[in-house]
Amino acid sequence: SDLLAAVSGTVAPHVTADAGWQYNTDLNQTQRLNLAVRYNPKPGKVVNFAYRHTANSIKQFDISGQWPVAPQWNAVGRLNYSTRDRRALESLAGFEYDGGCWGLRVSVHRIATTTRTASTTLLFELELNGLSKTRNNTFDLLSRSIGGYTRFDPRAPRHDEYQVPGL
Repeated sequence: SDLLAAVSGTVAPHVTADAGWQYNTDLNQTQRLNLAVRYNPKPGKVVNFAYRHTANSIKQFDISGQWPVAPQWNAVGRLNYSTRDRRALESLAGFEYDGGCWGLRVSVHRIATTTRTASTTLLFELELNGLSKTRNNTFDLLSRSIGGYTRFDPRAPRHDEYQVPGL
């Protein structure tokens, strides 16, 4: 039978890590390996990195994040890349604007549909707080694609600090 191991926890302030490993003792090889790290110093600031390996089929890395880049502006993005196929399987890039009583999200989402083609979608969401919303599932896509993603809340205190991680 296979050996299984998993570990998850906080490794530093605001940094969590997860690892899972499946080893086949008959074949003497790793069947599955999943590694993930998340840096999340506060809501609205998150950077994720993950690596997935499945014997003879999947070798992928995934980078995603949400980060303030200027007062009232957040950048959002994700790249899921297959090193085995040498191509992006899914990518997402966009921005969010918090106008106080209104908010705007605009994103471009590209997903591989076959080995040679991809589908690209432009997503737009306008929120008029207390009145109405127009939606193309932008928030849902961002929530699914970016671990730790949080919706901006125009009623929350503003944080005018912004910086690129590592700078």
